[in-house]
Amino acid sequence: MKKLLIFLMVAIPLVIIVILNLTVKSVVGYVSVPVESIALDQSSVTGIVGDIYTLNAQIYPTNASNQKIKWESDNEEVATVDENGNVSFVDYGKCYISAVT
Repeated sequence: MKKLLIFLMVAIPLVIIVILNLTVKSVVGYVSVPVESIALDQSSVTGIVGDIYTLNAQIYPTNASNQKIKWESDNEEVATVDENGNVSFVDYGKCYISAVT
């Protein structure tokens, strides 16, 4: 009787542990790190028509999930910008170049 009691005291917790290990699933997933800000290397640039100037942008935090930058010019008659931040001065005037994610 004493041996049976010891066996049950060991066997029951082991069975419970095995059952829990079989039924508990691990959650594996992707955690997105949001962009908090973008900093440009220049706040103002002046150029001559025909010049090309490259703007550089830094995304913060540096481990943000989305590292793609979309460049935009609010007045493409004055300056255009390509997907790499290269600003082409088209005509005289003023415009704003922005970088967004």
